Amino acid sequence: MKYSILFSLICGCLSFTSTANESIELSQELAVIQDAKPIRRVPPKYPVNQARNGVDGWVKLSFIVEPDGKTSNAIVESSSGISAFEREALKAVQKWQYDPAMENGKAIQQCYNSVRMEFSMGRNKPTVSKKFYRLYDKLASALDAKEAKDIEDYAERVAKYKIKTLEESQYKYTILADYSEYVGDKEQQLSYLDAAASFSGASDYFKYKRGLESVASVGLEVDSKSSREEQLSAVKKRRYAHIDKVLFPILHKKLVIELEFGQVSEALRTVNGILLLDSASNNQAVYSKQKAFLKEIIDGDRPIVTSANIEENQFWHYRLLRNTFQLTDINGRLTKLDVRCRNKRHVYTVDDRSVWQLPETWQGCGVYIYGEDNTQFKLVELPSVLANQDASDTEAASD
Repeated sequence: MKYSILFSLICGCLSFTSTANESIELSQELAVIQDAKPIRRVPPKYPVNQARNGVDGWVKLSFIVEPDGKTSNAIVESSSGISAFEREALKAVQKWQYDPAMENGKAIQQCYNSVRMEFSMGRNKPTVSKKFYRLYDKLASALDAKEAKDIEDYAERVAKYKIKTLEESQYKYTILADYSEYVGDKEQQLSYLDAAASFSGASDYFKYKRGLESVASVGLEVDSKSSREEQLSAVKKRRYAHIDKVLFPILHKKLVIELEFGQVSEALRTVNGILLLDSASNNQAVYSKQKAFLKEIIDGDRPIVTSANIEENQFWHYRLLRNTFQLTDINGRLTKLDVRCRNKRHVYTVDDRSVWQLPETWQGCGVYIYGEDNTQFKLVELPSVLANQDASDTEAASD
């Protein structure tokens, strides 16, 4: 039985716990850090029931590497939705061992690490069952012909269809995104497009693409640790060409909606992905211009507001664009804010008067915000001028 595990590690952080009931200014600068190095990474077991039924899946985890080289605080950031895969992925990462990160000769925590584990039955070629493809094709044809009655019937059947393979999932969510576009539900369409991209093989493909020197021409960071001379088999080349072709329309539609919704962080990630695609090469100048526009917003003097809903996920995850942010308009109850940056970690309680101002030397920060189900709130990223003013206001309110 074969399956693949795709690794994407980001350097971590130093940890302590504090309470944030007033303005917080963190001014400690980073020293030179030697990143943790893996010694032993145990692969996850394939759940018996999923293997017996030929079901694929994936899990993305975040975890900490402790000073003794062991892992801790592993959480599921996202997954294909099968709890058995999540359990096995968590069990596996808990057994991993590292040479710890070092600062000035002393072992420290490395805290912002992520890994995607992909469970696949190792089929020789992508598989979509004939039964599912017939249903997919019927919905696609009904959408083209705008046959309302058939559209609703086939869309319901597609949504309820029990998927087995990763490619079937990608087909399912792509056509359901088209259905959501037809009924005018852009929020649902974006959710389906996210899912379609996740099941498309993008993670593996982008990892490969970032190891190519040609990537530098579009202004993206090149992964120097990846092999630049990777030799692909004919089968993998065909698979990557297929992924590239499939991803382009998915990511383009995703970008359009994210821009309309003002989702700057997600739009930047999406346009970076598009710039890696061969299928987008003829329009590279347009997407590069869009990326520059997003960078102007990030570097600008206006707040960047992102709406959030914890739903039933226990936490909401977001990659910060700026070093200063505030949580506002909290409708429900937030219980914890876990800030994980490069070699720094801080855990806080939450109220809607707190302003978090992180040092400019901290890069690649992400937040994990915990709370009760269906709690809604806004994360507001502030430019430096407003950040200083809000910090002063918060201090005054706390006195």
